[in-house]
Amino acid sequence: MPITDAEANQITWGATQLRSGTEYRNAGRLIRQASPQELGDVRPRTDLYAAVRLQIGTWDQIAKWASNLTHPQKAEFFKTQPAKYMWEHLKPAVTKIRRDELGPNYARDFEILADESVGDDGKFKSAGEQAIVTMFC
Repeated sequence: MPITDAEANQITWGATQLRSGTEYRNAGRLIRQASPQELGDVRPRTDLYAAVRLQIGTWDQIAKWASNLTHPQKAEFFKTQPAKYMWEHLKPAVTKIRRDELGPNYARDFEILADESVGDDGKFKSAGEQAIVTMFC
């Protein structure tokens, strides 16, 4: 069921609030230091694992909230929400967690949201554009 633009704005605001929290940002600092290989070999009961699970869980929740946005609402949403960039960065960890622990549906909503991440022209934003959004939002 489509939602109003006011409700879409609340979803965008809520996503920004989730990503602005101290825990999320601290997790991001830890994850940025890790290579893709380290993320693909993340082990339970480590600080990196906790950081990865927090960020993946945050994005999966954001994806659930955004699932009913219309295409124009998603275009607005993605101006401030770097879903594709975050997916590409966290994908090695998601792949390992799916394979070793939680199965193929883990973070599925996050993956779907990332695949829908489009700019105004209907094309995926570049990694550079999304990285800038990540730094300032």
